[in-house]
Amino acid sequence: MNIIVLSNPGRAAPYVMMDLAEHFNGMGHNARMVKVEDLFNLVSPPNTKEALLELTSKIEALNPDVVIGYGAVSLLYYKIQDGPLVNVLQSMRIPMAGIFYDSPFHNEVFPAVASMAYSDIYHMFIWDRFYIGELEKLGFKNLHFMPIGTSTTRYRKISEQAREASDFACDVSFVGTWSPKRDLVLRRLADFDLQIYGYGWDNASTGLREKFRKTADNITELPFIYNFSKINVNVTMEQGISSLNMRVFDVMACEGFLISDYKSDFDELFDCEKEVVSYKHVDELPDLVRHYLDHDDERREKARAARRRVLREHSYKRRAEFIIETLQSSGIGKG
Repeated sequence: MNIIVLSNPGRAAPYVMMDLAEHFNGMGHNARMVKVEDLFNLVSPPNTKEALLELTSKIEALNPDVVIGYGAVSLLYYKIQDGPLVNVLQSMRIPMAGIFYDSPFHNEVFPAVASMAYSDIYHMFIWDRFYIGELEKLGFKNLHFMPIGTSTTRYRKISEQAREASDFACDVSFVGTWSPKRDLVLRRLADFDLQIYGYGWDNASTGLREKFRKTADNITELPFIYNFSKINVNVTMEQGISSLNMRVFDVMACEGFLISDYKSDFDELFDCEKEVVSYKHVDELPDLVRHYLDHDDERREKARAARRRVLREHSYKRRAEFIIETLQSSGIGKG
C-alpha cells in the first residue's frame, strides 16, 4: 500500500505520525512522511486553478492509496474565488484517515471534520469512545476506536546506573501542561518530594511554583523522568472522558510506576488489580503515594506487569497494524 503520512508541527503529532510511518514501512508498505507545508499553504490555501493544478499534480505524483494525518490534517481544502470550499482528496477520490488523540469538536478542527460527515472514504481513528458516540449521532461513518499507544524504543527501561539517573531522581513527578484542575490535584502532593515538568506552570499556585523544574524534551528527557521517579502521577485533561492519555502508556513502557486518575478504559485495556493504581477522588491520592513509597516491592511488581502489557498490546506497532487491517477491510489498498 502506498501511504502518505502527513507531518505537521505540534508537541505530540510529529512523534505519533513518525512512529506510525516507521511501522507501516516495517510491515512492508510504502509510507512516505510528507510535510503539510510542502503540499499545501495552510495560511493561504490554493485559490486559483493554477495553484490547484499544482497541488493535485504533487499528490498524483505520490500515487497514494490513502493519506493519513493527525486530527484533521489530512483534510486539504481549496476555494476558487467565490466558490465553495472543496476537499482536494475527496474530489480526487483518494481515501483519507485521521488519527484523533484530541477532541474532534475543537472549534479549529470541527468545521473541517463536519464537512466529511457523509464521506465514504474518510476514516476516523479516535481514542475516546465518547466522541465516537457523539459523531455517530451526527451521521458519521467509518469511526474506529483506537486507544493511544507508545513508542517502545523511545520509551524503554533504562539502567539505574545511567549517569542521568541522579538528574531526574525524585519520589513523585508530574509531566504535563498546567491547568486549574491539575493545579488543584497536585496541591495535595506539595509536601512530598515532587518535581513538575511541562508548560504553563508560571500560572501555578504559590505552593507548586517551587516544584516546577522545566519543560522536558520528549526524546532526551521524558524517558529518564519516567524511569527515575519512584511515582509518576497522571491527571487527565478534561477532554479525556473515558480514555487514557499518552502519559499512561509512555510511563508504563519505561517500567515506571504510575498513579492515575481513574478512567473506564483502564478496565478494558489493563488488569486493574495487577497492573494499575488509580484514584477516583483526590482525597485518595496522598495516601496512595505514601503507601507505594513505603512498599518498594509492590510498586515495582505492578510496574513490571504494566510494562509487559504495554509491550504486548499497546505499542504503536500494534496501532499501525490495526489501522492497516481496518483500511484494507474497507477495500483500501487492494488495487
